[in-house]
Amino acid sequence: MSEIKNELEDLSFMYLNNEEYHHIAQLVENKKSERDQQVEEMIEEITKMLRKKGIKFRIFGRSKHLYSIYKKMVTKNKRFEEILDLLAIRIVTQTETNCYEILGYIHSKYRPIPGRLKDYIAVPKANMYQSLHTTVVGKGGKIFEIQIRTEEMDMVADRGVAAHWRYKEGSKYDPKKEQKDIEASLPWIKDVSTVNQDNANDSASKFMDTIASDFFNNTVYVMTPMGRVIDLPQGSTLIDFAYRVHTDVGHSCVGGTVNDVMVPLNTELKTGDVVNIKTSKTKGGPSEDWLKFVKTNQAKTKIKSYLQKKVNEERKEQIELGEKILSTELKRREFNVEEYMDKKKIEQICGQFQVNNYDELMYGLAVKSISVINVIEKLTNQKRPLSESNNETLMKILANQDKRKKNVASNGIMVE
Repeated sequence: MSEIKNELEDLSFMYLNNEEYHHIAQLVENKKSERDQQVEEMIEEITKMLRKKGIKFRIFGRSKHLYSIYKKMVTKNKRFEEILDLLAIRIVTQTETNCYEILGYIHSKYRPIPGRLKDYIAVPKANMYQSLHTTVVGKGGKIFEIQIRTEEMDMVADRGVAAHWRYKEGSKYDPKKEQKDIEASLPWIKDVSTVNQDNANDSASKFMDTIASDFFNNTVYVMTPMGRVIDLPQGSTLIDFAYRVHTDVGHSCVGGTVNDVMVPLNTELKTGDVVNIKTSKTKGGPSEDWLKFVKTNQAKTKIKSYLQKKVNEERKEQIELGEKILSTELKRREFNVEEYMDKKKIEQICGQFQVNNYDELMYGLAVKSISVINVIEKLTNQKRPLSESNNETLMKILANQDKRKKNVASNGIMVE
């Protein structure tokens, strides 16, 4: 796919911006013979050095396609002569240890340019790409970008994640372990699946906006106390981190430390931070305030889902309370509870109380927005006062309430 992408980009570049395409092509062509000679000389020097060290490797030069050169000139506002990786060399070796050995030998022989070393082996990209990138000053002051990787890393880089399985074919390996390794290496696939399930009713464009904002923004790399590296969009907070670790960790998050310092939940994380989340099963839980500062749509979706579930549970409790209130009052007024608690019969009078269904009527009774006496009168088509025994009980309750009111008015609240 990478090869096809490069070819399509160059073809599109040629047709859409023909003048700039030919200008860069001419600059590249003018430098080609000189550049090829410089690369060959550098390859020869590195080959001699590594052979003396007894390391198995392959080494070759590589050229950038024209559109990528143009893109760097535009996005980084650089002249053609300033593009550092036109002179590029790739070294493919056997093991990760070999990669770091080779890097050490190269840096001991050639001066590295500060800020240009990137270790994608220790911290792979989200697409499983792994490689060491360094830029050094070679013979004659020429700038070379050097990539160092293993054979497997090279196959994955050139052919995509499916090459990981292809590389393992024919060797002894545990398929279940390999599957777990892939899932650990590509956590964003699970995140995409989660976002898709939790936003099933969203439009396609909204779904794509969610994916773009979470997975294609600038990335920060933070670590758990055990050293697991987690990538998050720039601007992510402790809450985003907690939900990326696990949904339950997010739901039970009550605080956390960054680099052993206690910080607020809305603290933005930076690459290299070590984050430790504090959880509690009895306290806390997501609140609407979290939605104001979380960055990832994964966290937003989980928080909204939790809050909605909580609202539903509270509503269910209120409906059950409304049922209890109505059945108790029917019993006190000596009506047949089973007859009048019939759901279909109750729904026939819902319109008279400006509610749509049984649940809304029960909820209204629970929150006291609907009078239980009025419901009973509409439901039974008759007014039935309390029986003598119930009436006496009610009078005692009212008398006690009056007595308590007088005590409060004269002496304050009595606390035993």
